[in-house]
Amino acid sequence: MSKRKRQHGRVRVSFPATMVSGNRSIEGKVENISLTGALVHCTKLPNLNERLRLHIELPDHRYMMVVYAKIIRLDIHHTDEGAPAYDLGVTFIDISDEDLKFLSNKVLH
Repeated sequence: MSKRKRQHGRVRVSFPATMVSGNRSIEGKVENISLTGALVHCTKLPNLNERLRLHIELPDHRYMMVVYAKIIRLDIHHTDEGAPAYDLGVTFIDISDEDLKFLSNKVLH
């Protein structure tokens, strides 16, 4: 996983998300987002080398984004109960023009 300087500012959010990795679905939460990526918190780890299909629910806007993403950073920590938890830095590798416009106009404004 490489460290890169961010090109776009991120906004703190709390959006439910589902990551589809192979034949597995993993529930998580998007904690911050930009036009090019997001930070996703989860308690199960997807395959780090697979392209993820990421379903991001924006409940306040009644909107669902579906993007393809690649994990570029992994931080591991533990919940209060001692179970592992993960923060995944992802970069969007395929996002529709409609989703980019929505994100820019409604979330990142």
